[in-house]
Amino acid sequence: MRGFCLAAIFTLASSVGRADVALNPGLGEPPESVDRETPAAAVQGFLRAAHAGHYLLAAHYLWLNPLPNEVQATEAARRARRLRYVIDRD
Repeated sequence: MRGFCLAAIFTLASSVGRADVALNPGLGEPPESVDRETPAAAVQGFLRAAHAGHYLLAAHYLWLNPLPNEVQATEAARRARRLRYVIDRD
C-alpha cells in the first residue's frame, strides 16, 4: 500500500505544475515555500510538511480538484493527515 500511495503522489505531482490546471482552488494560493516543480520536490515537500504536523500546508501538494471548492478547505488537512498515516505505516 505504501508503494501505491507514493506512486499516486508522484503521478499527481507531475501534473501539478501545468499552467492550464488550477490546483485546489478551494485552498487559495499556496505559500511560496510550496515547491511542486518536480515530482520529487512535491513528495519531499509533502512529507516534510506532514511530518512537521503542518497538514494544511501538506495539502497543497495533493490533488483535491475532484472535491467541490467549498469542501476542499475543510477536507484538506484531514486527507493530508490520513495519507501521512498510510505512508508511515509499516
